[in-house]
Amino acid sequence: MDLKIFQKKFKVSLFSMMVFAFFLLVAMISLYVVRDKILENSHIMGRELAAHFAVKETARLKGQEMLLRSAAQSMAKMQQMKPDMSDAELESALRHFTEYMQRNAEVARFDMCAVINGRLVGGRSSEQKVDVHSLRWYQAALQSNNEVTYTNLYQYGKSNERVLTMAVRFGADDVLAMNVYPERLNVLLVDNQLPQHSYYYLCDPNGNIMFTINDRDMTIEAQQPYVDKLFEEIRRGDSDKVQYITDYDGEKRCVYYTVSNTGWISIVTIPYADLLGDYKSLMYWFALTLAIFLLLAVVYFIPKPVLRSVLPELVVKYRIIGPLLTLSLAGIFLAPRPMTLAMIFSLCGDYIGAAGNFIGQMSFFAAAHAMLIAFFVQRFRTLPADLQACRYQESVPNGAPARKGVRAKALTVICATTTAAALLTFALTCIIPHVPAGVTRVGCVIYAVLICSMLAMSMLQRHGLFALGAALFLFSDIILSWHRFVSPVPYSKYLIMITYYSGQLLLWHRLWRM
Repeated sequence: MDLKIFQKKFKVSLFSMMVFAFFLLVAMISLYVVRDKILENSHIMGRELAAHFAVKETARLKGQEMLLRSAAQSMAKMQQMKPDMSDAELESALRHFTEYMQRNAEVARFDMCAVINGRLVGGRSSEQKVDVHSLRWYQAALQSNNEVTYTNLYQYGKSNERVLTMAVRFGADDVLAMNVYPERLNVLLVDNQLPQHSYYYLCDPNGNIMFTINDRDMTIEAQQPYVDKLFEEIRRGDSDKVQYITDYDGEKRCVYYTVSNTGWISIVTIPYADLLGDYKSLMYWFALTLAIFLLLAVVYFIPKPVLRSVLPELVVKYRIIGPLLTLSLAGIFLAPRPMTLAMIFSLCGDYIGAAGNFIGQMSFFAAAHAMLIAFFVQRFRTLPADLQACRYQESVPNGAPARKGVRAKALTVICATTTAAALLTFALTCIIPHVPAGVTRVGCVIYAVLICSMLAMSMLQRHGLFALGAALFLFSDIILSWHRFVSPVPYSKYLIMITYYSGQLLLWHRLWRM
């Protein structure tokens, strides 16, 4: 007799440990997925930030190009009117164009020069005689078919100033050029939208820093090795993946970059710790909620005689509501309203069911599924834009990403509707005929339609945890219905509650991303 009692207690203890281990596994997976999704959203923000700066710089350069073209056209007209202009007259015209562009351009400092009739005039004409054919900007402009060309950074003059040159051809072999000093390009400082502690670098195609926005009190030359390291990581890494680098202080950073039409590279680095934001404090509350949920879930599986010895009868009777009460209270502050209402309706269903009112229990759970459906429908309406932003970062000709997204969405809809229809057919043919006729049977039919619709909509969210949570919820109700109306199911209590609590936990975990 003692041996049988021992074996029974051992089995109960072993099963309780397995239940606790299962919920703990779900909790750990949830924590990992939450962290992963927070980083995913942060990476999207980093890419968009790099692209924003690149677009802004490109738009500003287009304005510079228009001014340079206008000056070149004016110079060409002057050449037509007076082909034999002296160097003094040409330099006077260049000074006039420079003054005009300084009033209208967004670059604080630049100078202009030109190659006209094989002679260099303007800003550099005072230097020693130069072979114009050795000038890179001159050769690039001649070969560009009247498009504005850009040089990489280079140094010139006694002070070895860093400069890049914009040039455009006019006439047969004449070229007008504007020398820009990159340290004066940083108009972006005016509306700095970088997150705190983030770095921004604008580089030429060779990786030379044109200007930078950061809190480092260092010269461009001192920062260049760091950017060279960034370029090594970019070249080694996959363009679709996020690169990481260690900064000056040994801090891990995420690297995001965009290449503009000019070939310039816009690079943003953000501290890894800052990307997570308040993740640590969020995880403290998340872990506390999960711990309470797991504790209360395990308490449910403790035999009543044991609980009666330490807890009041009322607590023992309604211990089923404890886990959902924890999730509902957390959801009030963190979840979207439909999801919060779904949790509260489920809690009410648990309470009514514990009191023995099956119709009331089913009604409250039907209301919970209606709230979940409303939430899923609203989210599904905005899903295509989310997919385009998250999954299709790079532009592909002929709208290939859009077509790919449509095909994937159509396939998901087919799978979701087929699965839901099959499960509904199973319920209507295998379970509903065994339900007593009248209000109970009608209610079960309506409930079956609602929960299968909820599962279908959860599958359309393109997120596995939504679908898995809904599937576990549905599986719990199938076991309950089969045990109640068709035939007894071994260990039904454990199977019903494990799947039910797991499904609710997985659905709730998604609240932390909303």
